[in-house]
This record gives sequence, C-alpha cells and structure tokens, in this order.
Amino acid sequence: SFTTFFAERLEARYSLVVQEARDGEAIESGKVLVAPGGLHLMLEERDGDPVAMLLPRNERHRTACPSIDFAMTSMASVLRRRLVAVVLTGMGRDGEAGCVAVRRYGGTVICQDRETSMIFGMPGAVIAAGLSNEVVPVDAVAGAIERAVERAIEGASVDAGR
Repeated sequence: SFTTFFAERLEARYSLVVQEARDGEAIESGKVLVAPGGLHLMLEERDGDPVAMLLPRNERHRTACPSIDFAMTSMASVLRRRLVAVVLTGMGRDGEAGCVAVRRYGGTVICQDRETSMIFGMPGAVIAAGLSNEVVPVDAVAGAIERAVERAIEGASVDAGR
C-alpha cells in the first residue's frame, strides 16, 4: 500500500500524472510511473515504443522488490541517452549496478548530496563508484532533472539531424 500512497502524494504535489505502473502500459511524456510494491518494474520496447513490464519476485530476482537496479538496467538499454536516473536518500547499494548501465548507455545520473540525505547509503554508493553526473541538495533535484532532460532533447535533435 505504500507505493499507492506514494504515487497519490506525488501527484497531489506536482503537476504530473503519477500512478502505479500497469503491465504493458505505454511510457508517455508527463506521466510518472511508480513500481508497485512486490513487483519489479522493467522496460521493454514493443513495436518501437517503450512499455512497462511488471515481474514478480522469483528465484532469479531475489533482491529487494521492486529493485531499482533491475529497473534502471532495463530502462538504460531501451532509453539510452534519453534516460535521467535520480538516486535519492536510501539504505544499501541498490541503484549502483543500475547506474553502471545508465552511464554505459549514455544516460545521466543525478544524486542527492550527503547533507540533505536522511540516509546516504544509496546515493553515497553511486557517488563513490564515480557514476554520478551531478550531486545536488534535495531542493535542487527538480532543476537538475530539467537541465538533464533539456540536454537529452538537444542530443536527440543533433542525432536526428545526422
């Protein structure tokens, strides 16, 4: 039930559509999908379009569920340079392996700084591994995302013009 509440809270605070992801749902501009509790949120390409894919925890995926590493890794291979990954306060190292994939495919990684993190485990691991493009206080995350998206759009325009 936490993820339902989390999606509702985000939607109430921001001018975006925020909801729990549904299996096979198209990825659309201006819509935020939250991984439902107990399911891994992955991304795959169907007929040239990215769609959400939900997988239950199984013997192969015995990590935290949902796992940001699984999500980021699948998203990186589909979205490539268009992906902007954000690692906020949290325990452990979940996110580090996903950020390796994001950077390998040319995406951007933004991390919350130590000073504004309640728990610096997740962003700290990504920063220590040298995977972050930018480290910002929590109140600067939105601006960092906007700048990264603008760069991704500009890069896509340049690629299309070749």
